[in-house]
Amino acid sequence: MLRRKLRFLIVLGVIFSSLTGLLGVRTQTFAETNTKVLLDESFLNVSYETELTEKGNVFRIKLKREADSKQKKSRVKVKILTESDEVIDYPVVDGMEETDEWLNEKEFTPSANYELELLLPKKEKRLQLFIELNEQKEMSENDSDTDVLGLTEPLLLEMSKTDSSKSSKKEPTSSLASEKVPPTTSSYSLYSEQNSLSPLAGISANSLTRENSYTNKAPSYKTDNGEYPEYSWQPNGQTNVINHQGGKDNAAANVWDGLQNWDTSTDNYKNSYIYYGVGEKAQGDIALRKYASETAKEDEFNVRLNVRGDSLTKPGVDVMFVLDNSASMIYNNPESLVNGRLRKDVSVESLGKLIDQFKKNIPDNLGYLRLGSVIFGSDVISTSNLSAQYSDWDQMVTNYQAASTQGHQTYTQGGLIEAQKRLLADNNGRRKVIFLLTDGFPNRSRKPVKGKKDSTIFPSQVRITEYVASELGDSLQSNGSTSLYVLNNPPWSDVDRRFGLPFLISKVERL
Repeated sequence: MLRRKLRFLIVLGVIFSSLTGLLGVRTQTFAETNTKVLLDESFLNVSYETELTEKGNVFRIKLKREADSKQKKSRVKVKILTESDEVIDYPVVDGMEETDEWLNEKEFTPSANYELELLLPKKEKRLQLFIELNEQKEMSENDSDTDVLGLTEPLLLEMSKTDSSKSSKKEPTSSLASEKVPPTTSSYSLYSEQNSLSPLAGISANSLTRENSYTNKAPSYKTDNGEYPEYSWQPNGQTNVINHQGGKDNAAANVWDGLQNWDTSTDNYKNSYIYYGVGEKAQGDIALRKYASETAKEDEFNVRLNVRGDSLTKPGVDVMFVLDNSASMIYNNPESLVNGRLRKDVSVESLGKLIDQFKKNIPDNLGYLRLGSVIFGSDVISTSNLSAQYSDWDQMVTNYQAASTQGHQTYTQGGLIEAQKRLLADNNGRRKVIFLLTDGFPNRSRKPVKGKKDSTIFPSQVRITEYVASELGDSLQSNGSTSLYVLNNPPWSDVDRRFGLPFLISKVERL
């Protein structure tokens, strides 16, 4: 599972010098390493350094992956293209092999570290890095070609601007003190507070910090018949208007959305936006759109500008579902049915719909949202660990649907206690949320031993402060249908049929 982890990277500038031996002159070449972090998560770190040398531009790409358990194995695949979409010549890397233009790890392993050093002509100042992470499931020896990373756009690598200003300096023969060049260092976490919830696929690390603005994605224009966008679209049925297409700021300059026509007569807030700070599914930090459309008057046009911004978020959210699996959830008498359906069927369907909504807005396995569950009856029946993977979310629904309700009472308290334990196990700054799906009739509880009057507890005004330390619940032996604690003694009236605590009366009243 993913955890937000802030990492500080310290990079020292490296000085290279060489003697030419010509005419008593020393030539000193300053080389600088600039580290930029493209992905910084506990399971995968991708960073690179650039260096301008006499032989050409050097890109050093560092890959570090580590599974959260020794049983979980994975391997990484990369494909590196020039800005003109040409595959580069890959270096020889121990443990990796080239297959179909991809450089792949040979084996699935729990962890690995690689460094790729690429020497390219000086004209090649930008690279496109496609990366996939294939995961081998626990207890399985079969290879998996499923990419769990889910980045559909390349990560962009570019030479540092400071590299282009470097030059050889000629100095007198006298000895020169080594001069350290301060490094450029940047790091980026997918879900830091300064970013939106989008997993940023391919945007450079330092373009997302507060002090830097986004890189403009500017359309290119043709001039063979007036001036118009090279990648364009037109409103349906309109020939006198040409607008530029939408796209993503982390895509190459010649990559746009490809949409050439759409209906502007209806409200549409999806098409032809340029997104800044985008991910595979998320809508980005900022979305901009400006387009023109014809009117009924000749030479008069409507120009519409749409601007949309996403909110800044905390590191992430952990949600535990507490799921009632008591026998009453499948009572089929008319008064127990919900629109003619069993309560459990409605609860299972509700859980599935919630998860489907999460999937539409949250990328798979990138850590912003983690879900877990506790299924309870007379005691805690089963649990699902917090996870950010779609497959684990689906398994939660399957487990709940398959759980037998036979003979189970309703130990709601036990389910809530277990969920609380799991949420508080990680003090990671994430927001903690519990969803309780139940028919609302608890009849099992830990035995209370202490309580006090509390006017904020409605309507009983009794707060239980201590229970018998047992994981299993005791039957409450109510002759009513609720679990409200009151200080009354039996007999119960027909209206006030609640659980009594006669053994606590004297203790509570003295508090």
